[in-house]
Amino acid sequence: MATLAIRMIGKIAIKQPTVASHAVERLISGLELEIPWVVSATMCVMQDIFRVFPQQSDEVLPELKRSLHIIEDDDGKVSSFLPFFLMSLLFLTT
Repeated sequence: MATLAIRMIGKIAIKQPTVASHAVERLISGLELEIPWVVSATMCVMQDIFRVFPQQSDEVLPELKRSLHIIEDDDGKVSSFLPFFLMSLLFLTT
């Protein structure tokens, strides 16, 4: 049920751009709990938010990096890798 709530926060952020930054703040606060399934679900949702709002990555990437060691499931690991991979591509091309 809580994983569904995390996903819904992400969907609201994507469908209502005016609340996207507030939704990202709420998701970041979930990362601070350091509960593996919460961090994993948050990473998956953040991946979707980054696709729509790439400018949100500046404030979120440091938080995601701090939470990488907590993730246990494969979906969360893949989702957490994607933003770092994309950012490294951006820095290599500039």
